[in-house]
Amino acid sequence: MIKLPDDPNKEPERLCFDGWVHFFLWGNVLSNTILLSLQLDTIVHSGVLTPPFLALRVGYLIAFILTGAMTIISFYTRQKNAIAWATTFLVMVAFNLLEIIVLICINYTNARLAYIINAGIWLIFWLYLIRNAYNLKKIFPPEEREWRLPERIILVVFIACMGCYSVGVIQTELDPYHNTIYTRDMQVQIAI
Repeated sequence: MIKLPDDPNKEPERLCFDGWVHFFLWGNVLSNTILLSLQLDTIVHSGVLTPPFLALRVGYLIAFILTGAMTIISFYTRQKNAIAWATTFLVMVAFNLLEIIVLICINYTNARLAYIINAGIWLIFWLYLIRNAYNLKKIFPPEEREWRLPERIILVVFIACMGCYSVGVIQTELDPYHNTIYTRDMQVQIAI
């Protein structure tokens, strides 16, 4: 059987994402980005935080929101660093869960324990799928994946802002008489 050569004018076949990738991008990344945007608006307009801690909180929420937006954009434009953006987003989620665990331990409450366990399981699941999915390995070959400077800078800013903010919250929770984070003397619960 004679095989005819491929037509040079024919466009190469474009690989498509699986449904779970769309679910990850729209159901996880976009929904978290929208919720954090609403939280950012609430925190800025509430007047509850002192200016330095407001700046820290806004800084790490903006880093989170920017990473979510860049994750979606990089996947659909098929940039080489799409997997790095998704991994950076998931690492931010992991640090956020760690912050919540520390605050739960300080408050001696298990109010969000089921949420933490559920989110931790999903985090591991998504991280494994994003890094090892066969379809994504064809679209973004592992040898071509890059973790560039913007992802690194945003992750460092996120960790620094969240760490400083968390230290202030922990200090205020442990010693409420030396309140440095809230503008009012009463204890205000802020969703973290």
